[in-house]
Amino acid sequence: KKVFATPISEETLESIIPLLKFLHENADREGIFRVSGNKRRIAQLKEIIDNGNLDIGKQLASGEYTTFDVGDLLKNFFSELPNPFLPENHYTIYFKTAELQNDGRKLEALQLLLLLLSPESREIFYQLLGLLSKISRLRSSKMTAYNLAVVFTPNMIHIKKDLAAEASDIELLTSIVAFMIENFPNVLKIPSDISAQIEKYMEKVESGEMGDALAEIAIPSSAKKATNYEEETDQHTAAALQQLLDQIKQMPDEAQRNMMLKKFEKYHLGTPPMSGKRSIAKDSINPVQKVTCSISTPVIKTVGRDCGLETPKMSKTRQLRQGSFHLPKRIKLNKDKENCGVPV
Repeated sequence: KKVFATPISEETLESIIPLLKFLHENADREGIFRVSGNKRRIAQLKEIIDNGNLDIGKQLASGEYTTFDVGDLLKNFFSELPNPFLPENHYTIYFKTAELQNDGRKLEALQLLLLLLSPESREIFYQLLGLLSKISRLRSSKMTAYNLAVVFTPNMIHIKKDLAAEASDIELLTSIVAFMIENFPNVLKIPSDISAQIEKYMEKVESGEMGDALAEIAIPSSAKKATNYEEETDQHTAAALQQLLDQIKQMPDEAQRNMMLKKFEKYHLGTPPMSGKRSIAKDSINPVQKVTCSISTPVIKTVGRDCGLETPKMSKTRQLRQGSFHLPKRIKLNKDKENCGVPV
């Protein structure tokens, strides 16, 4: 399977990681990522990788290819991806993150944002940031974190519009990449609160206590407040409408009372206490008795279940509270992983 100009997959790692390791071993070479490699050798190595016929590590160890050849080939890999390595639909968030003045908050935002990368992309990015971080600390390289970000950012974002018009956007993204290089490996760590929740969940899964695993995962306080507010609002609305309905029933004028009940039924259908089609105009003394299951979106969950109707689609927060929302299966946690095979 081809590696260049194709989406990143597990097979991609087998070919790209050896390039990163080779560059790591030669990180002290002056001119790395600045001096251009030989075009013929770059094309030859690219063809070898795409054909997958030879061991990449042995080819690099042969001495036939220079650090500059491999450096240029690595940049080509990122620039030729069908979709930018840093997803385009995340750019706005990166721009907002770049404008944060507090480095702690900026780091937390990037940790969450980078969790959205695929496991394969995170592995490659971990290796790349480890390499760039090491180079930036070597005096012999004469390359700062910002210099390296200037080199790699255009290859990872694929801005296709007029570069002059997008100069400010490129500058913001470059500053973010430089920040990530300077804050390696912390920027790719899973935030401690999420890590603790996942560990707790996995412990429950391994012990066979799946039923309670999700219920015990903490919900962000903001989500709790929003959910509680919705529930309290629904309760207050139902109580107020019930009070209004009682007052209408007590009206002495029968004609006016029936007219008001009809209007009440028309404008408040689907809201407690009017959670079903009701015939109340002719029964102004006793509570509503005739209920039909003709509402497609019942407000009260038990009404929908008893009538055989579909209940409204719940948010993930509510699913999480009721134990019906599952964490992605691809989340993996490994405390012992320090540098993914790349010495720092």
